[in-house]
Amino acid sequence: MIRRAEKKDAPFIAQVHVTSWQSTYRGIVPDVYLNKMSVDRRVEYWNSVLDKPQTKQELLLLELGGDIVGFANGGPNREGKYPFDGEIYAIYLLQHVQGHGYGKEMVFQLVNTFKDQGYQSMLVWALQDNPAVKFYERLGAKHLESKEIQLGGVPLMECALGWDDLGIESLLRK
Repeated sequence: MIRRAEKKDAPFIAQVHVTSWQSTYRGIVPDVYLNKMSVDRRVEYWNSVLDKPQTKQELLLLELGGDIVGFANGGPNREGKYPFDGEIYAIYLLQHVQGHGYGKEMVFQLVNTFKDQGYQSMLVWALQDNPAVKFYERLGAKHLESKEIQLGGVPLMECALGWDDLGIESLLRK
């Protein structure tokens, strides 16, 4: 079941956030960075997000068997470098539920929310070596640029991917 996040969900979102980073980015992001990730600090962050319901930010949860096993977060384009209205800020799923179509459904839920808010396009930033890049490309995203970022003192490449038109359902339903 996909549902909107509530304030009480912050600890579960934080746990998914840290656990999925540590499994997905192992071998991509330095271990020292991943090992220092803190659920407590992530709880603080997600509490701050959930304390601001007036923002246009959407935070969706994937709940299976009563457990939160994933989340998707998005809203207005934060950078404005590209002419896209919306942005997927994050989609994280625990490893055991990846590859079952849940991420795709969460993207579709975000797209529907974005369209309800009047957005006509969206983008996402992802580490270039993240398997999610191929996932976004299969959903019709086009590569926009790559840039270097630093994580744990190590240079990594991040890429922007975008969808020009959220109204093209056939493109997003591949």
